[in-house]
Amino acid sequence: MTETPQGTRMPPWAWFLPLVVLLLVPSLLTGEGLLIQHDIWASDLLHSHLPFKAFLGESLRDGHFPLWMPDIYSGVPLFAQIEAGSLYPPHLLIFGLFDAYRGLGLAIVFDLLLASYGATLLARRYGADPLAAVLAGLVFAWCGFNVTHGRHLNMHAAAALVPWMVLALEHVLAGEKKGPHLALLIALQLAAGHPQITYITCLLLGARVVVELPGSGFIAAWKQRLSPLVVLGLAAALGAALVAAQLAPVWAFTGESLATVEPTWEQAAIYPFAAVDLWTLVWPAHVGAMETYDYAGGGSTIPWGNYSYSGLLPLLLAPFAMRRARVPVFWAVIGVVAMLLVMGPMTPLYRLSWELLPGMKLFRFPTRFLVVVGLAVSVLGALGLTALTRRIPGKAHLVGALVLGATLADLDYNQLPRFPIDHVSHWSDGSDLAEHMEHGVEDGRVYTSGEYTLWEKGFHRAQGTDPTELRALWAAPIGSSGVFHGLRSPSGYARMVHWRTAAFWQDYNTPLLLERFRTARPSAGTPQISHSFQSLMDRAHVRYLVTDYPLDGWTPVPGPALNLYENPTVLPRAYVVQGWEATDTLQASVDFMFGDGRDETARPAIEGAALSTARTQLVPATLEEQGPNTLVVTVEGPGYLVVADSYDSGWTATVDGEPAELRIANGYQRAVELPDGAAQVVMTYWPAGLSRGLAISTTALFCWLVWLLASLRRTKRGRPLSSS
Repeated sequence: MTETPQGTRMPPWAWFLPLVVLLLVPSLLTGEGLLIQHDIWASDLLHSHLPFKAFLGESLRDGHFPLWMPDIYSGVPLFAQIEAGSLYPPHLLIFGLFDAYRGLGLAIVFDLLLASYGATLLARRYGADPLAAVLAGLVFAWCGFNVTHGRHLNMHAAAALVPWMVLALEHVLAGEKKGPHLALLIALQLAAGHPQITYITCLLLGARVVVELPGSGFIAAWKQRLSPLVVLGLAAALGAALVAAQLAPVWAFTGESLATVEPTWEQAAIYPFAAVDLWTLVWPAHVGAMETYDYAGGGSTIPWGNYSYSGLLPLLLAPFAMRRARVPVFWAVIGVVAMLLVMGPMTPLYRLSWELLPGMKLFRFPTRFLVVVGLAVSVLGALGLTALTRRIPGKAHLVGALVLGATLADLDYNQLPRFPIDHVSHWSDGSDLAEHMEHGVEDGRVYTSGEYTLWEKGFHRAQGTDPTELRALWAAPIGSSGVFHGLRSPSGYARMVHWRTAAFWQDYNTPLLLERFRTARPSAGTPQISHSFQSLMDRAHVRYLVTDYPLDGWTPVPGPALNLYENPTVLPRAYVVQGWEATDTLQASVDFMFGDGRDETARPAIEGAALSTARTQLVPATLEEQGPNTLVVTVEGPGYLVVADSYDSGWTATVDGEPAELRIANGYQRAVELPDGAAQVVMTYWPAGLSRGLAISTTALFCWLVWLLASLRRTKRGRPLSSS
């Protein structure tokens, strides 16, 4: 059984101390600050995670629960975008009530508090004195992993739950009926939207159960250990089942995306912890930081992902915790093992784990194991401080307060440069580009040439410390950020994109198409619009182009800082045609679109359609309803209605209330055949797997309630507690 010291409840006065974590970021709490973490490729925060939350919150305020996000990549499945965390209750509440800029600050604050209180209570459970336990909360909330991954809202939220899950397991190991609580925490962590952190957490929990050896004989030891193992397995399975409503659509859509290939060893071990970055455990200034533009490391790595500093004093205090007890030894060993895993291919342990541990091959970035390192340092630092102060009775509170204050100052000095915050007004004032669009942001999509290169140039000009350059770039629809300014984009920044859409609009995936098309895009070196790219823009409803270089033969719209060009030949977003090119494969559609049909963009390529010899006649259609999950159009047939939005098997269509077959137009768009006369076409999105997932989640919720009530009943009756 686990060693659980008596008298480990938090005294009333100590419950307020974990709030010290907020002393470093008061502007986030007041809504005046905006986290602007960035890297040299693109900002996952500003161009991916925050736009997802912004769209989710806006839709909720409009009375919709969004399953589809139409404004990036001409449409992507938001609910199947696991990183969006569409079912995570705290984010639903925060972003449903506040705009995204202030919602971001409150979400970060919530994570900090959750991480702080979780680590505090966990250290207290292990016997740490109150002030030492608060030190654990401060250190974990501001450990290197949590600091650098503020740019990943899903990962930051999932990491904040790790100490709570370990705490629930400790109760299980002590024979308390906390299995349902552990299952709920696993479900919440999965809902936060980063399965890799849940996987790492489950490895940590499994290791904690396995090493908790009872003091009796071998067979008796295994019998006593079996019960918590069963509870852990049941909690993991039930936790996953509780969020099956989201996991099932994610799994189903994976087959339609480019995420179907299991990572190779080379991909899994990419961007390991550089050896020089071991200095960040004790002296971050020796290595520098990418955020301050003085990183001194090297190799194929991501500098900010290697940051492991959690305060010098907690690390120095950790050896004082090394008494003959299972808990400190476990955390010392698990911290070292996690650090070895973080180093990826530089040690044999990561390759061995990759080969032997089920599920390990699904993930990359070994540096994600730094979350375990951060928690280990926080726990050992708290236990070490407790051991030290108990040797000096009468001055324990004074020493604890001094260590806590010194650590707070230390983290303020070393962590905040990697957690840059700007005033929110510089980012929420609107788009300079949108003000100069003659036809308005609703009438057409906007394509930014070399969007990630554009952001990289701004980062280099900013030299890591000046946000002025980055503020200016925020107006451009880089990645998915255009949704903040009402701008729609045919490209974006999302993981789960239909492979057909990705083939046309993800630059690094265009090898799926023809060789001649891969070289057709404009750039600073070749500032011309080719016939094939013009055809693609016209068919994709791209009315505007944004560049940071002049386009040959095009006249920019006067006014905005970046070059803004209007496409005069853009097609409507929805239109009816009487003539089309009948094709049977994507390749045939591409051959037509960028071959014979490149100068006849009003003639769509429709896969599976009957042969047509009619002359092309295009009639624009008006979208009567454009909810996140529904499109309603009233049109006049016969012919085909073409909507320049991305195809997905979750979309269905009806014509005058009767089911109609949804076909693929122009390689990745949607089309419906129309009868003679006026007709109302309704397109509705319901992700594949959602119905099955809802059924599983409903059943799991019933089972969880039964388990919870049974546990509460047994505890209330005071029956002898087993390890379940």
